[in-house]
Amino acid sequence: MKLRLLIIVTLLAPLSSAAQFARLRNQPLYDKSGLHFGFHIGINNYDFSMDLKDLSEVSNIFGVESEALPGYNINIISNLRLTEHLDLRFTPGFAATVR
Repeated sequence: MKLRLLIIVTLLAPLSSAAQFARLRNQPLYDKSGLHFGFHIGINNYDFSMDLKDLSEVSNIFGVESEALPGYNINIISNLRLTEHLDLRFTPGFAATVR
């Protein structure tokens, strides 16, 4: 008897559940706009390394060494809405660091 009740509850439970509900959207007129702009600010760590081979036979080749140096970058974000589920995003940027 308990097994039948468990099977019935297991089979009928998904019928009464719902995964997604309609919800109130935040700024619906802004979301429908076709073109959006924004910016992105970040930090970076400029570190360059080379895997040098034995250069003792060649006299005119020199090795390169560098240390890790901090920097920053600024990007402009341009977003063009093509369809409801497809956007075209362009992010040109500027990165500054010390060498």
